[in-house]
Formats: sequence, C-alpha cells, structure tokens
Amino acid sequence: MAYNTKAMLTDVNGDLIPQYYDPVADDFFPLTQDLNNVLIQNDDGTAVPIKLTGSNVQLLNAVSAVGAGTNTAVGQYSDYSFEVWGTATSFTLQIQAVGPSGTARNLKIWDELNNKFVDGNNITTAGFYTVSLPSFTNLRANVSVISGGNVNVSGGMMQ
Repeated sequence: MAYNTKAMLTDVNGDLIPQYYDPVADDFFPLTQDLNNVLIQNDDGTAVPIKLTGSNVQLLNAVSAVGAGTNTAVGQYSDYSFEVWGTATSFTLQIQAVGPSGTARNLKIWDELNNKFVDGNNITTAGFYTVSLPSFTNLRANVSVISGGNVNVSGGMMQ
C-alpha cells in the first residue's frame, strides 16, 4: 500500500504529531528523538539529505497576570513566528529580546494577518505575528495588561 492510504498519527487532542512513513512496514511511526538530520528519498530512491531548521517555542501558557515570561534561548535562529490567543477580554503584551547586557528590549512585531507592524510594539489582539531575532541571546513575552482570562504565545523559531 502507499502512504496516502493510511491514517496519519495524532495526539490525544486529534492533532498530527511528528512522524514518518515506513514503506516496508507500510505504516506511520512517531519521531521519538529530536532529529536534526533526516533523509528524504526521491521517487527513484536517491537519498536527499536535508537539515531541519526550526524549533517549537511556547513563550506564554495560559498566563493571567502581568509580568515577563521566562527567557528562551535564541541560539542560531533568526525569526520567531507565533500565534497569540486566549480567553482574556483585554490584554497587551510585548515580545522582548535580551542581549548580552541582560536588558530586555521590545521588538518590532509584524502582524501577519494585517500585513503591517503593530502599533507601539504592543500586541492587543489574537492573531499571527513574526519578529526578527538577529544577534539576540534570549527571547521572552511580557504581559503589561490583562483582564478577564488568560493569554498564550506559541510558535516556531526558524533560520
């Protein structure tokens, strides 16, 4: 059989998980390691080596109080694309970079849905956003205003 005749693997919430298809076993299997190098084959079986260049990062998880989140190392990544959502009736948050000095500074944030930078570097609505990360040591989210619920920030760092 072919991969397109098999159901892909999902987690308890019904979301797809990282996986690969083994044509010999004719089944999908979960990726159980943090693999940086994978092997892809052309239709003729020729190996095509690739390097995965992303990292999933959650900066805030159901936060309902003002304050800065935990610093997350940027490493070699140059961009962070993320979603903001939650139950809060009102919130304002910033995405901050932390450089060698240890001082957190607000980053300029691109609003992917409206194709423009957010006003005053403050996110006030749920949506999809991107920030650039060149030369920064750490990244974090800072909630400066929140009421009536919680807010989440989660996405991926990319090279």
